[in-house]
Amino acid sequence: MKIVLGLLLACLTSNSAQSQPSAPSVESGNYSEMCKEEWTKIGVLNKQMFNYCVKLQRDGNAKLAHLLQTYKDFDWLDAALRASIDQWSKSGSRNDSQIAYELNLEITEYRDMQFRKTHAGFDGSKYIKCENQFKPKYQLVAYCYKNM
Repeated sequence: MKIVLGLLLACLTSNSAQSQPSAPSVESGNYSEMCKEEWTKIGVLNKQMFNYCVKLQRDGNAKLAHLLQTYKDFDWLDAALRASIDQWSKSGSRNDSQIAYELNLEITEYRDMQFRKTHAGFDGSKYIKCENQFKPKYQLVAYCYKNM
């Protein structure tokens, strides 16, 4: 419980001190516990897969930091980050690889919709309805727009 509270506090304080979202710390991800649980079978830890898993999470955290820095001007990014952290955290551990993957998909869909806005045939009122319903989940905004 202390780890989860510490994780939440670290995320909240790192974002409240500045106007742009920042990646949570590697330490707060508690990757070792998550990877140990995932790669221990019949009481035996697969060390090679454990090491790969931890590296994957560290790489995910670096990708997350890069995305947050690159797209810091997107006003919805912090909400998307928090939603993804909530979804991919459990038992005091955080899956930064999956968080970075999901955030990258949201950014890609948002950029694609911004591109579409500049072309003939784009229905702005339909887009606004979808965005109002699903923001900051731009994968859902795009799906809504394409299927409305």
